[in-house]
Amino acid sequence: MYCIEPTPECPAPPADPSDTHVSADITYSTTYTASLSEYFIDPVTGQYTNTLTVTPSDAHVHVEAGYAPSGQPRITTSYTDGADGATAAMPQIVSQDLAGDYLTDINPYGYSLVTSTPDSMQAAPAMDLVGSTANGDITAGVLVSIADTLASSSSVGTMDTPGLSPDQARSSRFGIPSEVPAAVAFARASSSGEIVAARLHGIPVRIRLAGRTVLVVEDVPGDASAGIMRSSSTASATSSRDKRTRKFVKRSEGWVLEEDRSEVDFDDEQGHRHAETVTTYRNVKIFQNPQRDAHRRAMRPTTDWIPRSHNSEVRLEEQAARAIGFSSGAGLSRGAMAVPGQARRFVVCDDGCAGGGSPPPTPASTGDDPPCIGDVRAVVNSSTASVNILYQHGFLSSATTWCQMSRYVRERYRVGSEIRHTLNWRASYEDQSADLQNRIRNDVVTNPGPYVLVGHSNGGIINRYTAQDLRDASLVRGVVTVSTPHGGVYLANISERVLVGALSVPITGYLLGCDLANAYVCTRGRALAGQAAIALAPILASSAAPVIQEMGTTVPFHSTINGRGDAGYRYAGVRNRVWDRWSLWRLLADSQGCPQGFFDCDNFSRLFVTDIDKKYHHYIKCAVVSGLLGIVWSGARATARGCATNAAILRVTDAAYKRLSVASGHGDAVVPEFSQMYPGAPPNLQFLVDDSDSHLGETRSRRTARGVLNALNIGIGIPFDQ
Repeated sequence: MYCIEPTPECPAPPADPSDTHVSADITYSTTYTASLSEYFIDPVTGQYTNTLTVTPSDAHVHVEAGYAPSGQPRITTSYTDGADGATAAMPQIVSQDLAGDYLTDINPYGYSLVTSTPDSMQAAPAMDLVGSTANGDITAGVLVSIADTLASSSSVGTMDTPGLSPDQARSSRFGIPSEVPAAVAFARASSSGEIVAARLHGIPVRIRLAGRTVLVVEDVPGDASAGIMRSSSTASATSSRDKRTRKFVKRSEGWVLEEDRSEVDFDDEQGHRHAETVTTYRNVKIFQNPQRDAHRRAMRPTTDWIPRSHNSEVRLEEQAARAIGFSSGAGLSRGAMAVPGQARRFVVCDDGCAGGGSPPPTPASTGDDPPCIGDVRAVVNSSTASVNILYQHGFLSSATTWCQMSRYVRERYRVGSEIRHTLNWRASYEDQSADLQNRIRNDVVTNPGPYVLVGHSNGGIINRYTAQDLRDASLVRGVVTVSTPHGGVYLANISERVLVGALSVPITGYLLGCDLANAYVCTRGRALAGQAAIALAPILASSAAPVIQEMGTTVPFHSTINGRGDAGYRYAGVRNRVWDRWSLWRLLADSQGCPQGFFDCDNFSRLFVTDIDKKYHHYIKCAVVSGLLGIVWSGARATARGCATNAAILRVTDAAYKRLSVASGHGDAVVPEFSQMYPGAPPNLQFLVDDSDSHLGETRSRRTARGVLNALNIGIGIPFDQ
């Protein structure tokens, strides 16, 4: 079979064992510290501090790099950590195969993944940062050949700087680093013990011997090409300092890269941030075929960096679109697809991803559908009803938040009367409850009870307080709380300034790598903290909303309401646990709502997060590939650094937000899971929705609806009607 590009039906040929090949185990580690200008309560320690330190879990990658029979690179990366078992509905990447310039992602089931970007995240693919790998040297970034350095060091005695012309040597003595081959600079540093200043493909470095078999290569500060940026304005002043060092260890075949360390310090009016990313190479094994390497070197383009074309990806996507009946590749611009074995069979990965396909359709909603407006008092079924329900919204919300959830409930229950009121969400819990009690007394005049009070977030607190005050069986049949902060919310302990400062992970030091293409993190990373602040502004501390003063984890209100008890009616709690990874992006996607025309609104944020996870793995792959090719093209060296840092930024931002929102535990990206537990309810009445949507998407989620239905059925004791 003849193939233009590798496809699932036409895989790329394996690497040629007689050609040059490399294998290694690579670990990416990151530590981030924010020293802010404002103090806050650390959710983990419970102490007042102005310092936040997070260390996300390391990424462990095994890489096998070689050449196909055609002589072009073939680089396979496997994520030895495997897929995260905490989520089953994400088509996660566990390995990647780069054949020439075409990348294939592989999921845990061995299928290749064809994924594309939601409209709200359009950006150039991370792998476009790499450029073309045609005739690339897969050892260039990790190996400086001993043979080359020995040849270079043979002329040490004849010139002040070996291998340089007299003019180059003079410029080097006067402190102006000259462009030299890596082998020349390494030879000088290892033989003389001096600190050698040079330019390696446009980057000024200092090379020094650190022990008999270790060379350290340090980027020279103060040069724009090394990633140093300082800027100021009349509104605020910012500065950043960037440091990068690489450590090479001497082995029989040459100087082999062992560690690549990057550090960034960033200062602005919100405080000081320090980020450190370390890439460690272990078990590096290299086999070289000098003849074929020389042939590729002769065939290599003379330009420094060749960007690859989008055409191959577009053609493949169009082929796949035609195979499943779409009129054009644009039909694949939504969601994430798995391709099991052949391109003609696509499975949408949603609730039924592990088994393939979507779950079976549910029964139609029974009775009349009340209007989706801000205040509803409606009779849904005029006879044979099994339950009356009052839905209560939470913070910065309204009665319309329940429109979708109420339909899910009516698929299983014949609801008699349905009430949804919009209250003044800014008012204190007590004032909102008093308002609701008056409304209920008016409601039952025309729509008799009793009612099950179902409340989301703060609405659960209001419903509990109301039921405790009323304690009237003719009015209240039971209470169901959904992601309700019975123990408070950590985010209510901090200010918007703290949140923005903590999530403003420094990226200016890495713009060199980002400049090579329009990468997602580079173009949107700085705005991410602002987007988060907008989405979370209602939850952040503000004296403008009295209820905020009762939402923190350290305020006395929670012990007061919990001490009042829930005697006289049945109750149950529904708690939501979102996937711990990428919870901030899940929240942001849910805050946007489902785009008009999207084919799977119940899974929009899930697919959004899938794309974030894909981008993270693509940045790692980009770093691996560019790192191997590192000293061939100056662009590759900068890209390896930029991509590794972009991956680190995603993980650090994610970890920082998780610490501020749910500490070291679980939650729904806003309310910690411990706080969602209904006080006094036994374990069998605490219904967990695992791998759920985030706090801002739960009332639209079918997954959360299952928890609500179980709470009504088991907790309140209402049999299903269908």
